[in-house]
Amino acid sequence: MDERQQKLLKAIIEEYVETAEPVGSAEIAKRHFAELSPATIRNEMAALEEAGLIGQPHVSAGRVPTASGYNSYIQFFVTDAEVWQKDQKNLAEVELSAERQTVKELAKKIADICEGTVMVAFSSNDIYYTGISNLFRQPEFALSGWAYSMSEVIDSFERVLSKVYFQAELEPQILVGANNPFGDLAASIIVKCNFNSDDLVLGILGPMRMNYRRNLGLIRAVKELINSVK
Repeated sequence: MDERQQKLLKAIIEEYVETAEPVGSAEIAKRHFAELSPATIRNEMAALEEAGLIGQPHVSAGRVPTASGYNSYIQFFVTDAEVWQKDQKNLAEVELSAERQTVKELAKKIADICEGTVMVAFSSNDIYYTGISNLFRQPEFALSGWAYSMSEVIDSFERVLSKVYFQAELEPQILVGANNPFGDLAASIIVKCNFNSDDLVLGILGPMRMNYRRNLGLIRAVKELINSVK
């Protein structure tokens, strides 16, 4: 994938994250590549599709990212993500202490910010999650396969998170599609924190069509907050 194709993939993913609608070549050309013709964009999109980075959900529809496409986007454009200023202000509203209830309140705040599900594991047997309803508000829920997959995820939430507790790393992991333990139609960002001298695992779960830059920056900021509790 050359530099122009990287930028095209970035544009397609960020359009799709914002609109939840398949992205067409004319729209991309108009909004992001005024110097290129729609025909050139179509050719480049065809190359991305051949590489398995985007796909066509319906005949005559635009394109949507695949799990491989998201992983490439994360590799090239997400790893340096920082917390958004307005998210930092929202986090500052939570008074975090050594009481676990304050971490749960923080989790609720994160779920509101990212419009996803937030998971906290104080241990492999002490698990809390919030924002399940956010999953069912996603446009993907209209797709029967996604709804069924998410229902299975919810049924096995505690079992999966108890395993993730032992696998989480100190650096945030972005797990997409088949790499995501909570289901191959979704994505999660998981990190291990130190809370009051004990390990705590924090995660955001949402559709693959999540704002990875925002959520990664958010997770990093939250980890700093949790680690600061003595």
